[in-house]
Amino acid sequence: MSGHQKQITSCEELKRFVEELRTAYEVWYAKSVHRVMRAYSLLQMLSLLAGFLTSILTALTTTQAFGTNWRIVLIVLPSIGSLAATVLLQFRVYDLWHLREEARIAFQDLVSEGRKRLAAAKTDHECFEIHESLQLRATAMEKEQKDRFFALTKPDFVAMFKPNK
Repeated sequence: MSGHQKQITSCEELKRFVEELRTAYEVWYAKSVHRVMRAYSLLQMLSLLAGFLTSILTALTTTQAFGTNWRIVLIVLPSIGSLAATVLLQFRVYDLWHLREEARIAFQDLVSEGRKRLAAAKTDHECFEIHESLQLRATAMEKEQKDRFFALTKPDFVAMFKPNK
């Protein structure tokens, strides 16, 4: 190693890893939580409003006013509501939201723990051991997320629509 290169200590590497846990994992899960929450809210609202509006429009529509445009509206609105409800149920959007929120909290806790333990570490060896334990826990959390995600999104929904031969 040349005299110009500085050797990175275990504590510096731990600090970098804790920041990576925050920016790459915690932030990703936070964004995922917000995306899924928005999708859930939109689909839920769409389903409720479509059913409600269909009922109101049907009640207000007279036989004379029941032209082609109203008929199309009264066909399309419940279809949209049914589609939104089906997407909510089949893709288990609420469960996915819950799963991602659990991971966001777990990574937030892991980052906080990493920062606290880094501040208390006195030697390079302690930093190395902290880094190793945080990395093992992060890997375990990612594996658990993967397993639970794929348990939620089983491929049998799409498979059941394959044409019979």
